[in-house]
Amino acid sequence: MVAALTALGAPASADDATPDGDEAAALTGSVLPNNAGIGDRVAVYSAGWAPDTQVQAVLCGDLAIGGSQACDLPRAALGSADDEGVVRLQLALQRPPRPCPCVVHLSPFSGGTEVVDVPINVAGVRMGTPPVRETPEPADLTIEGAVVDGGGSVLRRLLGLGGDARVVITISNDGGVAGAVPELRYGFGSGAVETSETMLPGVVVPAGESREVMLDVDVPVAAVGTQMAVVGWADRTGLLVDAEWSTVPWLAIVLLLIPLPVGLLWHRARRRPADDEGLPPAPPEPTYPLPDVVYVDGVGGLLVRPGALRRSQLRRVGGRLSAEDLALLAAGGRVDPQPVGRGAPGPVPHVVTDLSP
Repeated sequence: MVAALTALGAPASADDATPDGDEAAALTGSVLPNNAGIGDRVAVYSAGWAPDTQVQAVLCGDLAIGGSQACDLPRAALGSADDEGVVRLQLALQRPPRPCPCVVHLSPFSGGTEVVDVPINVAGVRMGTPPVRETPEPADLTIEGAVVDGGGSVLRRLLGLGGDARVVITISNDGGVAGAVPELRYGFGSGAVETSETMLPGVVVPAGESREVMLDVDVPVAAVGTQMAVVGWADRTGLLVDAEWSTVPWLAIVLLLIPLPVGLLWHRARRRPADDEGLPPAPPEPTYPLPDVVYVDGVGGLLVRPGALRRSQLRRVGGRLSAEDLALLAAGGRVDPQPVGRGAPGPVPHVVTDLSP
């Protein structure tokens, strides 16, 4: 008679669902013959596995309580599930490390939480009292932290065009069994961020390990300064975890500032001719034989070369004299200076009548 089987595994999660939304079929198994002795070969049959799963079958004492130390691992049999999830194996029986009651223990070769233990009577192996099976601690998932990884391409960030950013969330499991990450709530932006969005990661965290969950968020256009990502459980248990990310559209700022100095230079270039109005044109350098500024004793004033007026801080030229006028002044006479303008003839010295800064 085929003995009943016991299926041990973690609670069903989202990953255990069929495409129609139903839970995956329960694992089943049988051993024929069920009464055998040391050196015999038995046929092992099991169903309900995912196609192509590598399944290992091994004879264990103590009802396989205590793990691999109770099993005859050197003579374990290995096979793959077919397209219908069925595994067929031949297992040679040898004395297990621990006494019976014995089982044929089936489990995924690459590790997993789903196992099947099929009881079997093995003649020639003494009977003992198996240890008490320890109940594993339930899954204990915690959000350890989060970081924000970039936002769109480098060019989009430099131009402030927004795009996608990725929030990497680290979730650890301090429990004794694997656990599926429940629904998360999150928010992303500047200022006071609301956790109004939700997502179901579909990630299982093995016992005692941690896994990363990737979350895509939108960076708004023209975002400047610190952006904040906030993540927590959707049922509002536990603490919220946040992460900061700073962005400045440097290239856009530079492109906006470039016209400013260009405009200032253009404005100065347009104003320069107006600033020179009222000054006579500068004579050619060889036509003026004196230094830029000469004090005339007979006049009691300064004689300034016209070209030097543009480089000095002299603010106003009050009139224009000819060489004859200057000679008359030096001799003690009086003259009436001609008005200063661009139409005045010839480059001649000017007498400065106002030296105020």
